[in-house]
Order: sequence, then C-alpha cells, then structure tokens
Amino acid sequence: MIIEFIAPPGSGKTYLAKKIESLFKQEDTGIDGVYTRADISKKGIQSNSSFTKRIFNKLSYLSFIDGNFIRICLKILKSKKKIKIKKREISYILVNFKNNMIINRNINNKSIVILDEGIIQASGIYMGSKYNPKLFDHYLNSVMQNKKINYSKHSKIYIIIESNIEKNYERIEKRKQGWPKVWSEYTNIQKHSALENEFEKVKEIQDRLLLNGENVFLIKNDFNRDSFISDFSQIIKLVNYKIKENNLEFN
Repeated sequence: MIIEFIAPPGSGKTYLAKKIESLFKQEDTGIDGVYTRADISKKGIQSNSSFTKRIFNKLSYLSFIDGNFIRICLKILKSKKKIKIKKREISYILVNFKNNMIINRNINNKSIVILDEGIIQASGIYMGSKYNPKLFDHYLNSVMQNKKINYSKHSKIYIIIESNIEKNYERIEKRKQGWPKVWSEYTNIQKHSALENEFEKVKEIQDRLLLNGENVFLIKNDFNRDSFISDFSQIIKLVNYKIKENNLEFN
C-alpha cells in the first residue's frame, strides 16, 4: 500500500511523512513493514560493492523506460526552460518512476510505503506551470500502462496538505535546503508566482483524484500536534482494518 503526500513546496511533506511513519511503527498491527522513500532507494541496491551499486542503479533506470516515458521526457525537453533545469526535471521524474518500480518488485500490499514525494507529485513537472487536465491524464495513463511500475497493483491513499502561500514562502526561505533547485535562479517575484501556480495545481489535482474516486485525505499544515495526530489516527485505523480484513479496496 502506498501513502503519498501531495502539496506545494514548503508545506511540510517530509515532516508529516516522518510523523505518520512514527505513528505506524508504534502500532501493533498486521502490517508487514513500514517503508519511506529513503528505504525504497536502499532496496534498489542489491550489492555492497560501490562499483556494482553504480552499475545496478544505471541499469535499473533502463528497465522501465518505454515509449510513454520517452514522450514525457520529450515534452519536458521542448519547453523553453534552461537545459540544466530540464535535466533536473527529467531526473526527478526518473527517480520517481524508479522508486515505484522498486516498490513493485520488493513491497507487498500488506506493507506501507510512505512517500513524501511520489508519482502524482511529479505530474506537476510534466504539466508545466499550470494545471492541464489533458496532460495530467496522459501522464497518469503513461504511469498506469508501464508494466515495470505496475502502479495499479498497490492500494493508494493520497494525503493533500492544505497550506498557505505566505507561510510556505517563509518556511522555504528559512529551511536548510532552501528553494527547489529548479527555482533557485528565480527572482523573489518569480518564486512567489511559481508557488502560487503550485497551489493551483495541487487544488486541481485534488479535485481530479476525488472525481476519479481515489482515497484522499486533507491535512492542515499548522503543525498543531493534536490536529495532525487525530487526522493520521483515522488513516491508520482505516489501513489496519483493511489489512486485517484482507480487503485493500477503498472505493
């Protein structure tokens, strides 16, 4: 089962992903294991040899590349962005596809994979600065048709973080890693505009996922401990119930 956070930069995806991971690990349930994005990356490495690691990683990228993936990359390459930004965007999507291929290979549906950034979050790069329903559908269809990823195999819960543009801007300015690399050369006005566009995209993605009948939870990012623990407890109870009943269909 995949739990994926979806939110604009600065919303606290990684922070909240760690919190729900901790809560899952405190529970005495029938869950086989709880994994994060970092754990998934490690699972993709099967040897202690640093040279073999590099070779395996490079080869593993090739196994899921199909016509649809190539078209995604070509669409990004056709944009008017700088070459280094295009390379970063393709690399980001590449890593997300690879992570889901590793999940497909190594994780059963009675385990929990918590992704602070995943396949749906990466769709924003493919769509560009504005939400585009046709591009979103094309991207999602490309993912669904990829046999190496087998995205439909796993039950999914999407957690949308409700946030505030000004607060997010302030958090990004203060956090250690700063702004997303693709925005690093933007002016302050351009950064604010890009952040506004991300908020709009997340709202449209949320509406589309709900329309598609996906299991979506909304979490506020005020970081009030009692607030998000209460929200996460509902998710954990639902997951535990479904796993115990051996019924992982949510719709």
